[in-house]
Amino acid sequence: MRKVEPTDAERDRFERDCLDYGLAWKCVDCVHYDATRRRCSLEYPVSDLMKASSFDTPQGTYVFCKHFELI
Repeated sequence: MRKVEPTDAERDRFERDCLDYGLAWKCVDCVHYDATRRRCSLEYPVSDLMKASSFDTPQGTYVFCKHFELI
């Protein structure tokens, strides 16, 4: 996976967009998340998304699920 290096402006824009458009991106907000089992019904790992505070990690990877659907 290609490393990403978002600028401070890109991080700020992401935070603004989340607030302005009500974007949800954590597993607990997704229809595929099974809260009883604390797992994704599609078997994707949830640990990175559950702990993430932004769309990228300190290791330089994006933290998004392509199957995310709002409840």
